[in-house]
Amino acid sequence: MRISNSMIKRNYLNTLSVNQRRLNDANNKVTTSRRFTKMSEDTATAVRAMQVRRSLERVESQIDTTKTIKNKMTAAEDTLSQINTLTQNAAAKFTYAINGSNDTGDRDILAAELEKLQSEILQLANGQFSDRYMFGGTNDTEVPFTVVNGKLAYQGIEVNQLDPSNPDHKAILEDAAYADLGMGMNFDAPGQVNSSSVFEFTLRGVDFMGKDGNNIYDNLTAMIDVLRAPSFDSDKAGEALDDFKGSAANLSLQVTKLGADTQFLDFTTERLTNAQTNLIEKQEYLEFVNPAEAIMDFKMAEYVYNAALQMGSRVLQPSLFNFLG
Repeated sequence: MRISNSMIKRNYLNTLSVNQRRLNDANNKVTTSRRFTKMSEDTATAVRAMQVRRSLERVESQIDTTKTIKNKMTAAEDTLSQINTLTQNAAAKFTYAINGSNDTGDRDILAAELEKLQSEILQLANGQFSDRYMFGGTNDTEVPFTVVNGKLAYQGIEVNQLDPSNPDHKAILEDAAYADLGMGMNFDAPGQVNSSSVFEFTLRGVDFMGKDGNNIYDNLTAMIDVLRAPSFDSDKAGEALDDFKGSAANLSLQVTKLGADTQFLDFTTERLTNAQTNLIEKQEYLEFVNPAEAIMDFKMAEYVYNAALQMGSRVLQPSLFNFLG
């Protein structure tokens, strides 16, 4: 087979074009630090990178959610701790008030102090976080606690009248909101989330203030009534104090549970942050090049391209016109 100059020239130019393309690709990797800019360049790796990106977006969303819930829980814990302190003060004042050495005037003064503490407790129970009520469950746009006929009411219903057998009341008592914090959320049935696979972050104020005829506010009212009664009854005073201490103990228990949830959120944030770090490392491995390696590849491609240019004058044979010249 005869090899003509045109064939040599054509093959040489094709090879030179390939080397030029490789040089351009190497240059792009150095300047962009990316392994590829189009999926067609490395389809398999690009698909894996997309999966990692989706996982990373999901984890970042879970981290943001966890931090938001943690901030709300911390604010709620601080508020309930203040209420807890007020209940301790109220118990101490009432214990002092029912001491036999106090007369009617003294008890009236202490009753007024208990009323002030009662008002402060109600105000804290209606506390807000980011312009939303903390203790209204999923209903965070309306005041959770009000006073109806001198009795504490939660979402418009007297706490002592909340009946779990009533569907409307049950919805209030079991009101719940859940968040996916990367625990493998799944569903028991369509639209019914498995509670063990998510985190419940609902703050139902009625759980903290008390229910079933035994709540802090109404028990405080009973203590105030004892102190303002025309004739002091020590037996009623003892019963009122025991009831109040019971509701206060429930509050302390709920605050402890809230603290445990806050610690769990700290652990979850750390776990998700570690997962985020691992995904970022995996993303960098799949999508980005090692700078030193990329520069070496570029220099090699540049060397090959320049060598091809230099060899061009030797590979292409002189034409007849060169001899005539």
